[in-house]
Amino acid sequence: MDESNIASELRTLPLGQKGRTPVCIERIEELTIEKRTREITYGFNHPFLAESLNSLALVYHHMVKDSKQALKYHEQALNVLMAAREVGIADMDKREVTILLAVTTSDIANVHWALHHHKVAKETFFHALALLEEEHIPQSHPRAYAIRNRLSTLCRCSIPPKEQEHVQRVLHPCSPQESVSSTSLSLTIEQPSRQSLKRPCACDQDGGADEAERISSCKKARRIYDDSKSDEPLQQEENNIA
Repeated sequence: MDESNIASELRTLPLGQKGRTPVCIERIEELTIEKRTREITYGFNHPFLAESLNSLALVYHHMVKDSKQALKYHEQALNVLMAAREVGIADMDKREVTILLAVTTSDIANVHWALHHHKVAKETFFHALALLEEEHIPQSHPRAYAIRNRLSTLCRCSIPPKEQEHVQRVLHPCSPQESVSSTSLSLTIEQPSRQSLKRPCACDQDGGADEAERISSCKKARRIYDDSKSDEPLQQEENNIA
């Protein structure tokens, strides 16, 4: 059944059933015309045709609530993009086509998720990430981030705990420092030197005196300080006797 027949079928349904809304029907008809125009203009192996197919799939997935029909359109778009990447496109490099291919693969995973095919959805999300890695597209890329986020959400909602651990390790690999076990780490505390514990004196600061005067002044100040400290026990004893 082609797009025009599907739109005609939707018109016969009672209002509110399976996407039977004027907006939905109008959108399907517009995208059908766009799809056929692009087939004539660009051929059957161009990303612009895949864009129209993906748009139709999204209408059926989110508006008509027909996931099976959405899956068909996404798969058609996937085949178009795979052929485009194989033969090459003059106005689009391989990296751009690969990103579109990964996004379409992610859309297919979302449809499988809606159909409760959780295992297939997880594998498809991983395949989408693998496509990006082939072209050395970093994890910080917006598309890569969005796919990883969807996969992480799927795992939290639908995947058994054991599989969640595996997926989380893949999605969030720890850094080399975090991967080291705590038992292999040793903490070294540097003991302060005696020099750092010395009482500071005025001669340690920059002044106008030369080095000899600085040293002499320092020794004198320390001798006075030591003498005053040695008199403290005697003073304490005299206070006790009094």
